Amino acid sequence: MIQDVYFRITFVIILIAIILYVMLGLFSGDSLPKNSPDNNPLIHSLNSLRTDAEIYASKHNDSYGSFRLDNCTIRPNTDEGSFFNDRTSYGPDNILKILNIVGTSPINRTRCFANGNSWATAAYVSGMNSWWCVDSMGVSKNVGDATPIFTPTKLCDPDKVEATSTAIEVSDKVKYEWCMQNGGKDATPNYNSPKVCILNSRVYQNDCFENAKYFIVSKRLTESVGSDILIKYKTSVNQNISCKYDKEDQDFEIKNNDGAQYVFALENNFLIIDEGTGPEPRGLTIFDLTKRQMVYNDSYSKPVTIKNNKISYWSNTSEEATNENCSNLELNNSRGLGSAIDTYVILDLKTMSKTDTGQHRCSERQ
Repeated sequence: MIQDVYFRITFVIILIAIILYVMLGLFSGDSLPKNSPDNNPLIHSLNSLRTDAEIYASKHNDSYGSFRLDNCTIRPNTDEGSFFNDRTSYGPDNILKILNIVGTSPINRTRCFANGNSWATAAYVSGMNSWWCVDSMGVSKNVGDATPIFTPTKLCDPDKVEATSTAIEVSDKVKYEWCMQNGGKDATPNYNSPKVCILNSRVYQNDCFENAKYFIVSKRLTESVGSDILIKYKTSVNQNISCKYDKEDQDFEIKNNDGAQYVFALENNFLIIDEGTGPEPRGLTIFDLTKRQMVYNDSYSKPVTIKNNKISYWSNTSEEATNENCSNLELNNSRGLGSAIDTYVILDLKTMSKTDTGQHRCSERQ
């Protein structure tokens, strides 16, 4: 009897010891420390910003926009200091979240940079006593305790940027092909425009495209948003032209002056250009390449259809939005947004006559 009791007590003690051993293993060395990058909410927010930035770029002509204040300061309900130069992008919400997590003295604990082609954001992680940085090159890393200083060629990982900068310049001409070869998804519109591919939430768009008469080369600016556009006139349908921005005497060049212009489409003899740094409505400019001059200008919102020398799009009107013609008026007001009435139009490129189809919609405005 005594031996049986002793055996049971011993069994219980061993069982308790095993349970304690397992619990200690789970909550000690095998668990993530509190200041681990994998267990830090601030670093999670920084990493989520990269995905948001790529989504933003895919909706804004492959541009990250610009950032006016290098300390990431954002003032609610304004566009001042917005990471992407407009508060409708995904980025500002994430940066606000980052600042809330950082806590006190955010001006001294966050750094931002964006120039349209590249971006970088860093925040000081107090638990690690160092800065964590993410950028458009795909870097996410601890960059030490010194305050980061960003430039177009010096993001989170200067060695990586400088070492690959030449390769990036060359691959820009065929980045759609590279993207598709590496498992990307074709996102090219169903009209004649630069080929677009999306891979891992990043947009890859070729700099050149053509039709039977013209070869278009786009050069994205590095010091500001927008691009310069070069039109080369083909002497034959099958003429092979190199995708290089080298202006020759017979070429027609459209410089990006005060706006932020991007190639949109090429329809017969007409080059269609998108312009703007913010959300819709955006600028729509059309050049007649036979005349080498601008022949049309308007504002537009998507969706856009381009076919048979005609462009269909939503155009802004001067009609006031009311509860009668805008069912979302009160909802937009409650969200701090404006409302506007759009009309669906068809532009005939041959005659430059715009026809109102009579279809209307109410759209939110910033």
